[in-house]
Amino acid sequence: MSRRRPGARIVTALPILVAAIAAAAMAVFSGAQDTRTAGVAKLSLDEARRTMQWDEPAEPVKIAGPLHFVGTRGLAAWLIATAEGHILLNTTMPSGGPAIEASIRKLGFRPEEIRILLTGHAHIDHAGGHAYIQKLSGATVAMMTEEVDLIESGGRSDFHYGAEPEFSYQPVTVDRVLGDGETIVLGGVTLTAYRTAGHTRGATTFALKITEADRDYNVVFPGGTNINPGYRLVKDASYPGIADDYRRTVEYLEMMTPDIWLDMHLDPEDFDARRARAAKEGAAAWVNTEEYREWIAAVRGKLDAALAAQSDAAWLKDLATRYTAAWCSRNAANVAKFFDEKGSLTINYGTPAVGRTQIAAAAQSFMTAFPDIVVTMDGVEFDGGRGIYRWTFTGTNTGPGGTGRAVRISGQEEWSFGPGGLIYASQGRFDEDEYKRQLAGVSGGS
Repeated sequence: MSRRRPGARIVTALPILVAAIAAAAMAVFSGAQDTRTAGVAKLSLDEARRTMQWDEPAEPVKIAGPLHFVGTRGLAAWLIATAEGHILLNTTMPSGGPAIEASIRKLGFRPEEIRILLTGHAHIDHAGGHAYIQKLSGATVAMMTEEVDLIESGGRSDFHYGAEPEFSYQPVTVDRVLGDGETIVLGGVTLTAYRTAGHTRGATTFALKITEADRDYNVVFPGGTNINPGYRLVKDASYPGIADDYRRTVEYLEMMTPDIWLDMHLDPEDFDARRARAAKEGAAAWVNTEEYREWIAAVRGKLDAALAAQSDAAWLKDLATRYTAAWCSRNAANVAKFFDEKGSLTINYGTPAVGRTQIAAAAQSFMTAFPDIVVTMDGVEFDGGRGIYRWTFTGTNTGPGGTGRAVRISGQEEWSFGPGGLIYASQGRFDEDEYKRQLAGVSGGS
């Protein structure tokens, strides 16, 4: 799974208009965690950089233990310094490399001793400086599996911004590929990488335990959770399974209990205030557990609102009507056409049929066993962006080796969607015991 190089080991008060522009800049281009930006017009990348102070130098500062801030006024970069070399998380914009280098030197560390280079996701505002820092240090670039292609393409393979040249940057080669839950170990420090996808396919949250003045602090760096304007979660999804990824990400982050959580973007005024407090209070100034709970609740609300807004009931009913007719056509290929090329159909938690060929084979098995198969639609609705399709199946088991008995069974499928409005994953369920009783001619409950 890993492409290895020598190094550390990886184990398993502004006017209202300006404020609105700033919020929109953060949300549209960066995957920031701000939740107040719905409906604000898309801005240019240059406006985002200027308004959010992404390129303005900032004083570096120690957070706690080995953890230091070395980013710009608006973008975070975090240095974890150890006696065996350093870890750098995020490199801001392509212009940010020299500023990060200068900040590290100002803290008394050598950027040439960076051994591992990470990012929460590979958009230009968080990985743009990777090439500069990697060339300077020779650091190992480590990325979540699903994010490798994005950083190695310099952002050009992004599902949303890939075709826009201003969002591209100098690519880097990934040396080590991370799996969900793997740990990164260097100089007595352990980070755990969790895939928290949605904003990008491989967006990553990192968790770290550090010690300062005999107290331990659990630190979390959440990956991008923002749903940018133009992202499609349901009908014609931006990428297959994006809504499911967002749901899993929010559910996972809701379970985390950090003492300190550090965003990929900064509110400069808030950060300056914490910095001033830290001069007197030390690491305690950075503790923000209650703010984390408020933030993740807001993220949950934004996801629920986006899913509801994009859930087109008329489109779903039409899809389900046509899907029902495909089953009644008794042509398995007609059923498979409703699925993404890499889609899956799972029945009662069994082995998934993956791809249209296997899905057609699964459908054909029912059509062969029940040559007179009829499927009726009992209802269809959205639930959190998923399509819930309820059906009743009737037929006579006169296929090869059949019992000759009539069967009438009801069940449902739960759908998530991919590009083109195709089904990416279907989880089908029905009462298998009742199905077997009817085949055997036994009355229900016997």
